[in-house]
Amino acid sequence: MLKRYAIHLNVLLAVFLLGAAAHAAISLSGPSSLTVTQGQQVSGAIQLAKQGKGKPETATFSVSGLPAGASGKFSPASCKATCSTTLTVSTQPTITVGTYQITVRAQTPTTAAFLGISLIVNQSGGGQVGTYYIAPTGNDTTGDGTIDLPWATIGKFHTSAASPGDTLYLRGGTYDLTAMVYITKDGTEGNPITIQNYTGETPILDGTNVPGTTLDNGNAIYLDSASWWHIKGLEVKNAPADGIMVRNTSTNNIIEMNNVHNNGTVGGSGIRVMGVGAANNLVLNNDAHHNVDPSAGGADGFALGGVSGAGNVVRGNRAWRNSDDGFDFFNSNDGTTGAAWIIENNWSWENGLDDNLDPTGGNGNGIKLGGIRTATGGTSGPHIVRNNLVWRNYAHGFDQNGGQGGTAQMTVYNNTAWSNNVGNIGANGFQFNYAATPGSIFRNNANLSPGAVAIHAGASVNEYNSWNGVVTLTLADFVSSDFSGATGARQGDGSLPVLTFLHLVEGSDLIDAGVDVGLSYTGAAPDMGAHEYGALSPTRRSAFRIF
Repeated sequence: MLKRYAIHLNVLLAVFLLGAAAHAAISLSGPSSLTVTQGQQVSGAIQLAKQGKGKPETATFSVSGLPAGASGKFSPASCKATCSTTLTVSTQPTITVGTYQITVRAQTPTTAAFLGISLIVNQSGGGQVGTYYIAPTGNDTTGDGTIDLPWATIGKFHTSAASPGDTLYLRGGTYDLTAMVYITKDGTEGNPITIQNYTGETPILDGTNVPGTTLDNGNAIYLDSASWWHIKGLEVKNAPADGIMVRNTSTNNIIEMNNVHNNGTVGGSGIRVMGVGAANNLVLNNDAHHNVDPSAGGADGFALGGVSGAGNVVRGNRAWRNSDDGFDFFNSNDGTTGAAWIIENNWSWENGLDDNLDPTGGNGNGIKLGGIRTATGGTSGPHIVRNNLVWRNYAHGFDQNGGQGGTAQMTVYNNTAWSNNVGNIGANGFQFNYAATPGSIFRNNANLSPGAVAIHAGASVNEYNSWNGVVTLTLADFVSSDFSGATGARQGDGSLPVLTFLHLVEGSDLIDAGVDVGLSYTGAAPDMGAHEYGALSPTRRSAFRIF
């Protein structure tokens, strides 16, 4: 009898220990950026969530990457998921203005989670800055730019104010543009000029009546060698050329949370960045869709080729049902060296297709990464491509587009392609089979047909991907293939909506099947594909300073 009790006690002890060892994964979410003035402090709420099964553990918070003259404090300093804490960053008056990438870490005894935040430090003092307003019912003659007597046009703000540090709020409603919004002034580091929606309202810039017909005069908004601008929260539609154009030596601009659609009525795209010297521009959390030109073959959601400046980033954007490509990095400036973009956490689907899912006549790639005009001597790239999701595009998911040569090396990490080649034209999920580019790296990527994989045998590194024979990838590896929520509302900070679409299911052999490439992960090793198992956040944050 005592022996039997001893056996029962041993079994109970084993079950207890097993349960104690099964701890839950965690994830962090919070603001994508915090803005503070020299000598002041700023706070932001950070959420800690438990992912999957298992028992929650107490996590301790810390922050790294703060510049000299800044300190961070959490309240509370630790908690057990699901919970929240507040990060307060205090700065000294002598802190250097600029943008810094800081990383919040939640550490439990068994796992960790990370959240990247851009800390924007603005200059204190430095002259008077102003806040101005325009409204569809405003008047450029009798108005004074106040909230009670708003102006009517952005052009009036540009000529009468638009000094470093100024902010223009657009009240909700439709602005029927009769001329292109032409921006040539500059903000300064720490004091950008901001144009954004008034809180809770949607300003719509309608370019139907813009008289221009080219990329020089037919855009809704045109930044021409203009620097340190922040364009945020606008709906831009029906421009003859581009919805938003950032061109020539425009630098250090942020294009954020804009809904840009149905542009290119004469010939153009949704959002375009191009020009020799265009550098350090951030294209963040925008939507570009249904941009269609007359030939239905040249309008991209994001046209980002022909850029020779360094430090450009495109992050957290969505592109769907554009007549050509979702994202296009073709170098349209002949004889130039196209600079690298960081291309991360973007979604691109059903490009090259109309609302009836019929072909538009365009190329129809999710993300086209290169290309030059034949015999022009230019180059495209080298780009860093990570954590992007492309699906159901007419042609390729990811396309090197190196048939004319000139494509530089690519670094391609943790991307997912599913069900591309909708046109049944022999396209691939990953199309990189042109001339070998020494130094190209492919790791931790996942591809599920339709749409196969074509990687040139000369690629320097091609390992730990779903096609390397280590895993078997089927639709059963994913929680859901339902992407009906992909066009849904974004989160409050502009981040992509939280879906289970193409997230890995428990037990998938893609879990822990990757290799460490410097991105945050949970478990013994990184997973393959764009989504880390157990993290419902639509992106995984990089630990690198990227803007």
